[in-house]
Amino acid sequence: PSNAEVGQRYRGKVCIEYEEVESGLTRQVCGDLNARFESGVSGATPTPTPSPITEPTTISSPGYYVLQNNLNSNGTCITITSGGSGSTLDCNGKTITGNRSGYGIYLNSTTGVTIKNCIVRNFSYGIYLDSSSNNTITSNNASSNTYGILLYGSSNNTITSNTANSNTQHGILIEVSSNNNTLTSNIASSNTYGIELYVSSNNNTITSNIASSNTYGIFLHSSLYNIVRSNTANSNSIGILLFRISTNNTIASNTVRLNRQHGIVLDDYSNNNLLDDNIACNNNQSGGSYYDLYCNTVTISSGDSIFDTNNGCNVTRTSTCS
Repeated sequence: PSNAEVGQRYRGKVCIEYEEVESGLTRQVCGDLNARFESGVSGATPTPTPSPITEPTTISSPGYYVLQNNLNSNGTCITITSGGSGSTLDCNGKTITGNRSGYGIYLNSTTGVTIKNCIVRNFSYGIYLDSSSNNTITSNNASSNTYGILLYGSSNNTITSNTANSNTQHGILIEVSSNNNTLTSNIASSNTYGIELYVSSNNNTITSNIASSNTYGIFLHSSLYNIVRSNTANSNSIGILLFRISTNNTIASNTVRLNRQHGIVLDDYSNNNLLDDNIACNNNQSGGSYYDLYCNTVTISSGDSIFDTNNGCNVTRTSTCS
């Protein structure tokens, strides 16, 4: 269309002429047009027409899907299959509410899916990625479920700027060979486990998250070569815990304060981890035999941190807590 109007839909073909520099020939590229213009400014480009969702559904073909209203579901609400790879689901701030069973949003063997702006409550699993890779989960609120956000056998995903609070088990759980995922700027509070990497979940990066007021703030269980950096783990029972042969991880530049028991714990043969530049202060709020840094049956790479109490960790104290 030569005079496209804002909000209008157009169907048919659109063609662009261009000049080939070397030959001087004028050529033309054409393509099908099934779009509408979202802006009236010069140079506006067409965007895909949103497909509305008004009830629980299964997405099995690529598209841009937008939730039009709040949804209630007995069991699983929205499923995205492998055929729906490449889709975007934008809940537009609407709420999906369950009956304490099923999945709020379930991705099954998908790639390239984006889930954003969803509020998911009262399911067994709020947002669940099963054998899915290269997806983006951003700006969602998965609270008051059993599990907020869970990745199972899912790798190379980006989990960013989500809230996962008041789930009875995990805020965010990355489990069973879920590798090379990036978790950034999420909030996981008032869960049993704030953020956990569980069983052979390796080479993940956990940065700039807040994991506070949980039983365990950040928990690595039998997981290797992960980076836990620049997170805040305050007011939990234990701030950061490495357990059951979680080796060769980097724990750096984290703030770990006011936890009821230990601040940072390396336990049960979790060897060859680097502790560096952490601030672990004013832990042992319950008044027992707990420490800012606690290492049991482990060897670690040397580093430095700020702390007051240390039991068995080979770390240099750069200063005491103020």
